[in-house]
Amino acid sequence: MSYEEASSTLKKWREEHSRRSEDVVEIWEFVFESILCCFWVMNFWVVFGTAIAALDQARHDLAIDCIQQLHQQFPKSMRVTKLQAMRLEAIGNYEDADKLYEKLIEADETNQV
Repeated sequence: MSYEEASSTLKKWREEHSRRSEDVVEIWEFVFESILCCFWVMNFWVVFGTAIAALDQARHDLAIDCIQQLHQQFPKSMRVTKLQAMRLEAIGNYEDADKLYEKLIEADETNQV
């Protein structure tokens, strides 16, 4: 599968609100992982969706890689902060996750974290 085909497939699934975590992780591993060093060419939503899929699949190694890349590119992104909180929650660190969720709510009270 080419980069373009993979991107198109992931975009279609996102638009359909399809949660295909196992397939997303597989596409990441076979298509996108090799170009991780060139992250700037990748779409935010590809990496964001892969991070969520990795959390769904308990692939914390992959989730951390994706979240770190997103944080480097978008250090003030509330979506990236939410991903960080979701990862903490996934590993059972509820106290720190709650602190991040509170930080998100303080920054924007309309945020439905």
